[in-house]
Amino acid sequence: MNNDQQQNISTPSQTILKHNKFWLTVEGAASSVYLILTQGALFTAIAIYFKLTTFWLSVTTAFPLVFQVFQLIAPTIIKRSKNRVRLMIIFNAGRFIWFIPLATSLFGFSSALEFIVIFAVSQLANALAGNVWVGLSRDLIPEHERGKFLGRRNVAISITTMISTYIYTAILDILSKPLSIIITILIGMIATIISIIATFPIRDISLQEISQQSTGNLAPGTTFEEKSAGNLAPGTNKQKTDSIKSNLVYLFSYNKQLLQDSNIKRFVIAMFAWNFILQLTAPFFAYHQITNLSMSMRLIGITSILTSLLSIIFYRIWGVLGDKLGHKSVLVTGINIVSLIPMLWFFMGKPLWPYMMGVDVLLTGLGWSAIDLGILTFGMEIGGKNSSACFALANAGAGISGLAGAVVGGFLGQKLKPINLTLWSFEINGLQFLFLVGGLLRFLGLALFKKVQAANYAKPGVMVTNVLSIIARRFAIRPAELDE
Repeated sequence: MNNDQQQNISTPSQTILKHNKFWLTVEGAASSVYLILTQGALFTAIAIYFKLTTFWLSVTTAFPLVFQVFQLIAPTIIKRSKNRVRLMIIFNAGRFIWFIPLATSLFGFSSALEFIVIFAVSQLANALAGNVWVGLSRDLIPEHERGKFLGRRNVAISITTMISTYIYTAILDILSKPLSIIITILIGMIATIISIIATFPIRDISLQEISQQSTGNLAPGTTFEEKSAGNLAPGTNKQKTDSIKSNLVYLFSYNKQLLQDSNIKRFVIAMFAWNFILQLTAPFFAYHQITNLSMSMRLIGITSILTSLLSIIFYRIWGVLGDKLGHKSVLVTGINIVSLIPMLWFFMGKPLWPYMMGVDVLLTGLGWSAIDLGILTFGMEIGGKNSSACFALANAGAGISGLAGAVVGGFLGQKLKPINLTLWSFEINGLQFLFLVGGLLRFLGLALFKKVQAANYAKPGVMVTNVLSIIARRFAIRPAELDE
């Protein structure tokens, strides 16, 4: 093959990769506008409007995790459908069920049961869509570019989140209910339409196929879909069946085989414990801000925006460091940082909370950007060609443990909420004791993630040094400091 032929073949491959990167980023940014309605202070404000108690607030907050259990069936669905882009569109369309509470709110009707059911169905669809997205991203983005790309994608998502958060919180502060609720949900639905439109142009083509096309080695008559289906279940029968029983047997045997990989098993266990610990306190941060500290929605929104600004900076930094020093390094460093946050919230009372909130913004932006990126890239590294199934299993376990954590946390929160103490003019609410316990338990989750093996690993001290070096435009990595 001459140079001209090589150039003509390779150029479309690079074009396809750039094309997919662009539309994956647009889809992620648009989806974030909807997704921020399902978490944090915005979700809490909507849940309070729909009359959820403290206990049910805690339980519903866990739904995004709980319904990850259904990711276990995602590999089978993908295998049977083969068209992953179409599946993403179908699953993301499940968000449109939010039109029901939007419509009922027009007549001033708000029911806790209605909200819980609607939210549950939408999160089921999100869980399945998320699993499809993981497989797509792994196949469409080269491994050596994955951290950098996801870092840049998260920057775009953070910018969109900042703008949307301020708009949402301003609407909730300025307009009365139910009009403010109606408009916020409507914006989320418009964003969903944009995300679905952005999904259509994505070319579902694996890197393996791109490479084979470039070298002319693609086996005649072999399609990407066949290759993709073959990657889902190594060592298992690929024959289709309409039998529910057969699919369940296949699912059980496949996940059993997957857990025979000790490293995947350690990752699943770590995710299980981590999400139980997180859900003990997750719903109560925003609740504490709104009910106990009486913070305005716009002030809460501003803190979220500042957090997103920091995330924009650090997503790219963590992405570069993950590609060079190991994705586990990014994850472990992030967990070290965010484990301090709940203990900080023990002091989040009057009159100290304005100062504590400033520290919280810094730690949240720095730590959670590392965790969001690290779990995704490290999980892809561990799962390899079976990333979708690995995440399905890990997220399923996380969903079960998350629900357990939410139930325990909801019960404890309900009991502790009435407690109010004043020590030397410092106000302490019962929920702040729960924050303290949650922070200590996060270090247990950290210990479990450290047991998961990685090709490259740098200690948090080395990571912090390199972060400072990047910020100071002195990017200097010393491989000798790597602790492998």
